[in-house]
Amino acid sequence: MTILVLLAAHWSLAAFVQSSFHHRYASHRMFSMTPRGERVFHLFAYFVQGSSYLSPRAYAILHREHHAYADEPGDPHAPKFFSNVLAMMWATKQRYCEHADHLSTPEPRFLGGYPDWPALDGFASRWSVRLGWGAAYAALYLWLATAWWQFLLLPVHWGLFDLALHGWTEPIERVLAAAAAAGVRVAAPRPGELLEPAAYGGVQRWWPAVPWQTAREAPVWSTGYAPPAWLGGAA
Repeated sequence: MTILVLLAAHWSLAAFVQSSFHHRYASHRMFSMTPRGERVFHLFAYFVQGSSYLSPRAYAILHREHHAYADEPGDPHAPKFFSNVLAMMWATKQRYCEHADHLSTPEPRFLGGYPDWPALDGFASRWSVRLGWGAAYAALYLWLATAWWQFLLLPVHWGLFDLALHGWTEPIERVLAAAAAAGVRVAAPRPGELLEPAAYGGVQRWWPAVPWQTAREAPVWSTGYAPPAWLGGAA
């Protein structure tokens, strides 16, 4: 039980750090922090991510490229340009390393406004440091594990997140389709755009027109409920 709690806590914290610090703060600047607060959060991110540490600078540049070229040439991880998920993730890793090692030349519009701590990034990205974190995880398992199968969970601590395995525009396209069918008004402002609900003139499609799957083609439903009747579930 202790190992399961440790695994859940580690992954929950890692997901929180990547979502809040790397994504919302570094990439999109959705909230602000003082310089000291930023450094504290940056250091916290390092200790939480450990062997899987991601440079906020490199992550922000990569993610901004993804938004600018979503599912089009220039997108660093668009599934449509790769034969399988592994090939896509390897190419994403290569592009990330180019940014992290300052071997790339990103467009000026993708630069700036992100946490940049070269000393910490350089230290955390060393393979000796990453392997050291891996050894620390292994030591914890040797200390706390009570059954052999628990050691099978150890590699999970080295993992990164690949969120949203769908076309970038699919969520909003599905929302618009459902809203049209239900007669509901929807607002879809650009990221960072100010919105006055009373003066909103309707959805202006600012995202690219790329192929997407409807709910019937690629259904998603809670595992706590049976699928709807049109998918063969109980009515």
